[in-house]
Amino acid sequence: MRQLEKGLYLLEGEEMPCGPGTIDVRRKALLSTFGKAEREWAAVLIIGCSQEVGTWVAVDWPTLGRKAMEKEYSIGKLFVGIRGLIKMGFVRRVRPGNNIRNHPAFSPVPKFVLHLMKLQGITPKN
Repeated sequence: MRQLEKGLYLLEGEEMPCGPGTIDVRRKALLSTFGKAEREWAAVLIIGCSQEVGTWVAVDWPTLGRKAMEKEYSIGKLFVGIRGLIKMGFVRRVRPGNNIRNHPAFSPVPKFVLHLMKLQGITPKN
C-alpha cells in the first residue's frame, strides 16, 4: 500500500465500481444506510478523505481522529462506527507498509461502495 499523502494510502489491486466523487455524503444522503449513526459518521469521514484526493484511499486512525474532531464528532463514537463497518464487511483494517509502528488504516471495500450506490440509485461504471 503506497502512501499518497500523510495518513492516506492508495488502494492497490482493488477495483471499485465508481469513483468517490460519485457518492453523495451530505448528512441526509447517508441517513439509515448502515443502521447506526456512528457507522454513518465513520463512512462520511472515509468517503470524504477519498473525495478530497479524487481516488479511494485507506485512512489511518490519527487522520480519522483529526477529521472527526474538525467535525465535532466523538472519537469514541467514531471507534464504534469503524468497528461496526468492519463487522458488516464494508471496511477492512490494514497496516500500511512493513513497519509495525505504522498506525492501522481503514480501507473501504467494493461491497461498501456497491451498497451506497444501490441506495443512491447510481449505476456502476463499465
